[in-house]
Amino acid sequence: MAWDKTQPTTATKLRLVPSVITPNWDALENGDVPYVKLRLAEQASNPSNVANVAYLYSKEDAATGFTELFSINSNGNATQLTKSSVIQLTPTAPTLSSTGRVYLPGGLLIQWGVTAGTFDGGTTVSFSTAFSSAAYVVVANPLFVSTTTREFVQVSGITAALWTPRLIQDGGGNVTGSRTLYWVAIGPT
Repeated sequence: MAWDKTQPTTATKLRLVPSVITPNWDALENGDVPYVKLRLAEQASNPSNVANVAYLYSKEDAATGFTELFSINSNGNATQLTKSSVIQLTPTAPTLSSTGRVYLPGGLLIQWGVTAGTFDGGTTVSFSTAFSSAAYVVVANPLFVSTTTREFVQVSGITAALWTPRLIQDGGGNVTGSRTLYWVAIGPT
């Protein structure tokens, strides 16, 4: 039975209280309570591990001084689930296309794209979703063009919103003409 917040009522006779309260206790034990939010008081330390039990709790992050969300498994391994901001623990599904993104636990965002243009070091490429600060890494490769020289991408100017590619020929000169780049970026959400 699901949680019924209307039971017992003020009119419920004392002798009937156990029969209307018991289903609510069952709902609590089975986790069948429609909470809007859950308030977890800050713990002084990690709880002790217990066989076959996992805990969700909050405590102060020593590095930031903020109360954060943690979990601990039955082996006693604690994991911080948030990092000084509101992080959605169940992010939306990844974008499954040639340009897209996926959010990872711990505050990481991976995004990728396909961009066409002339990349002589003066053209910037914008991320589809801005990172919270500069991306950690951007890796790019040009679409193969049937030529006698190899082409490489030099990445510079990485910010939270964009990056600058320069397409270089084997031997050092800029590639002239339009090309298509495939890129992947990793950074903070």
